[in-house]
Amino acid sequence: MKSTNLITAIAAALCFLSSTALAEGALLKAGDLPESDRDVLASWISDAKQADPEPFRVLKRLESQMPALNAQKRGRFVPVTRSFRHYQHRALPAIVERLVFNGGEISTLSEDAKTAFLTGIVQVLGEFVDVRVEPVLHALLDAPSVSEFHLVYVVSGALGWHRTAAAERHLLSAAAEPGERQFGVLAGLGQLHTTSAVERLAVALRDETDAQRRKWLIRSVRDAGNRGFWRIARTSSDAAEEWSVRLAAMQVLVDGFITSTDDVQAAAANAIMVVDHPDTLAALLKAQYNASPALKRALVALQERFANPPLMRRRK
Repeated sequence: MKSTNLITAIAAALCFLSSTALAEGALLKAGDLPESDRDVLASWISDAKQADPEPFRVLKRLESQMPALNAQKRGRFVPVTRSFRHYQHRALPAIVERLVFNGGEISTLSEDAKTAFLTGIVQVLGEFVDVRVEPVLHALLDAPSVSEFHLVYVVSGALGWHRTAAAERHLLSAAAEPGERQFGVLAGLGQLHTTSAVERLAVALRDETDAQRRKWLIRSVRDAGNRGFWRIARTSSDAAEEWSVRLAAMQVLVDGFITSTDDVQAAAANAIMVVDHPDTLAALLKAQYNASPALKRALVALQERFANPPLMRRRK
């Protein structure tokens, strides 16, 4: 019985590997990946199908249910990602297979249902980091099939979560390249959590005049400096990096606050609270010099808010 199972597994793996050259997924073709990465992924997926097929079934069922789920949704998009949080890393092979190797492009769903499905499963590749999926995210960032804003945003964020030197180089390069995808990259760039990301976002925020786009950039800066992220990710070697990233983010957000009005200013204020850098009060006090009476009142109100955070939020 054991030998029969082994032969079956080997045959399945060989069949999968032999088909990768012609395979096509929802956003990529197998040929879009370097051969060495493609072989690693194909073997990983084949092994996972034999050992843990449930995530593959869940993914297939979810895709078939998307029209009904989309018709009943309450928000902008169907919340796809939560379907895979139970499986965590176990979900990754099934998602990579659908994106790269199996099923072809999605043509049966409406545009918003397709966006919800694709952004949801790509986000999982960032939430549960595995070195094997990083080549897929690099390929997605360059893929012509990835052009819709929310999808570019999620791809960029997922790659940023890997926090490798290669991810940083690729994201900063894409963020500097003019075109329809540039803003989506900038919106997701904060998930890189580096000073280089904050510096690039500072330039974009200074140049941006559209209120909605400014809020997306502020959100990205907030993500980079998010105290909650750093508290979870913190190690002794991260201490200097955390301080510099949160300081840079706070300074950009204070500048965004004093150069904005209305809901954009409110977004900057909320982001400042999330970053929660110890030097914030000093920066707000300094910003009061030469400020207009209205801006000075706003700065004083933000100082009071920052100095008296909710009881549930304890600074450490």
